[in-house]
Amino acid sequence: MVHLLPHWNWSAGTNVTVYAYTNCDTVELFLNDVNIRSDGKYLVFITADVQDADSSLVPNAESSISFSVTGPGELVGVDNGNPIDTSSYKATSRKAFSGKALAIVRSTGMAGSIVVSASGTGLTSAPVTVQAN
Repeated sequence: MVHLLPHWNWSAGTNVTVYAYTNCDTVELFLNDVNIRSDGKYLVFITADVQDADSSLVPNAESSISFSVTGPGELVGVDNGNPIDTSSYKATSRKAFSGKALAIVRSTGMAGSIVVSASGTGLTSAPVTVQAN
C-alpha cells in the first residue's frame, strides 16, 4: 500500500512537497516517466483505455486486449481491476473491465527504448514508449 499526499497536480517551475505513507520497504516517485532504470528490477504500469471516436472512455467495453513489448523490456503481467476475474496475470492479453486493462513491464537490464503496444479486434493501437536508462 502506498498513499501519497497532498495531490497529484504539478506545474512546471513549482515545487510540491510529497509525503509517502507505505507498508513497503522503499518507495520511488516518478515525474513524467523520468527515473525508469534498466536494472531489471523496476516495473512500469501502463493503462490501456478503450475509447470511442471522440476519444472518450467506453466504460462498458469488455474487449480482449493483447499486449506486446519490443526493445529491452518484457511483459511480466496483465490485469484489469475486475475483482472476480480469475484470468492469469501472466498472460499476454486481458479482457477490459470498465473499458480499461493494464500491462506491467520490466526492463531486461539493458538501456534503450521499450515500446509497449496494445491491440484488439476493432481497436486502434497506440504504442507507448518508455526509456530505460
